[in-house]
Amino acid sequence: MVKSTVIYFSLIIQICAQTVQIYVDKNFVQEGEFISLTIEADGANDFPLADLNPLDSDFEIISGPSQQTNFQWINGKMKNTKTLKWTLLPKKTGDIIIPPIVLTIGNKSFTGKPISINVSASKGNSGNSIFIKADLDKSEVYLGEQISLSYK
Repeated sequence: MVKSTVIYFSLIIQICAQTVQIYVDKNFVQEGEFISLTIEADGANDFPLADLNPLDSDFEIISGPSQQTNFQWINGKMKNTKTLKWTLLPKKTGDIIIPPIVLTIGNKSFTGKPISINVSASKGNSGNSIFIKADLDKSEVYLGEQISLSYK
């Protein structure tokens, strides 16, 4: 099996020491496989606001955005990175293009480049399908309140 490497399709913009990258974890998937879409903003004080509405026709958003903040001190200089990540499921096979994603950080607007995804048809079903159902114990929660997720 060929080990898949992460292929970056990124947009790098230098404005006031801010760098923005938009990429996916893989560009070749089989039908039913997930793709992770990541937006990283270096030097940003706020998380990017991204418009993912153009993805609705070709992808189902399974989860996200998950948020991550990373602070590093290297040789006395601080590096701050804000990361957003979504899990996407392609709705069809063939070549699919993730259109340019428009995002805003503070009062600055950025537009990414299109990202090409190749979705091949699945190899078939051997009859050994497994279905997992996830249930939450509450539908509404308060900040800091515990919830339980059960898998069946």
